[in-house]
Amino acid sequence: MTLGLVAFESMMAGVWGVQISPLNYVAVLAAMALFFGSFVCLFNLPSGRKICGVALAALGTFYVPAIVSIIPANNESFSPFIYLIFLAYFGALGFALFYPTRRKFSFPFFFAVLAIAGAFAVITYAHRVAGGEFDRPSFSFFVWKPGGSALQIEDDDDHWINDEIKSLLEQNGIHGQLEQGNLRDDKTRKNRVVIIAQRQITLPKQIFYPRNGTTIIYAFDGTNWMLLPKNAPAYLTFATLKPDGSQTMLEQDVVGGTEGCTAFIWK
Repeated sequence: MTLGLVAFESMMAGVWGVQISPLNYVAVLAAMALFFGSFVCLFNLPSGRKICGVALAALGTFYVPAIVSIIPANNESFSPFIYLIFLAYFGALGFALFYPTRRKFSFPFFFAVLAIAGAFAVITYAHRVAGGEFDRPSFSFFVWKPGGSALQIEDDDDHWINDEIKSLLEQNGIHGQLEQGNLRDDKTRKNRVVIIAQRQITLPKQIFYPRNGTTIIYAFDGTNWMLLPKNAPAYLTFATLKPDGSQTMLEQDVVGGTEGCTAFIWK
């Protein structure tokens, strides 16, 4: 029943507007059939075993693809319980296929299920690596007050803008004063994004994640965006800057949804 309860709990997310897969319903009904089949086994083992086998195959349509839910992601941790759930499913499937006697198709069927689950896991992990899921950058935000012919940096205690970056900014016409806001990441990640803006943006802006230990600067002069250095190496994965009243929000996709933080507060 535990397998069914997990599927039922996942289905209950629909109460909050989450779209529910039809496989959730299949899994709940299959868990009920499995529970029923386990009692039939007490009185008629061959019939009960058939019922349990069909029920476990139906449960597989939910649990095999769901294996991707235990693939690591950025800043995500798992309860040991979730691993036990998948262990329970594959253990129950193996028990039904090999006990009390092994059927002729038991080995190929069991290994096929494991191979398909493994393929889901490997493809998901490879996709996350290729998209920079485990190489996400740190972000820092500076308000740009233009003026003069030099560039002055204020409140940059963590030295996000070093001499090299300052020189690059000045060479590209960024002069005046950059004042770092209170909202910033720690500077521990090798990839970094510095976002500079003169005023509130009017349209969402995609901020691509840098790679290879690069610091990328996105500068907004109130009308146009500038990317420095030009042609910097970046993943296809991105965060999104969005205007929200007097604030500019930075939103990032995470497993299961989106998380956001305030990038700028405009007076």
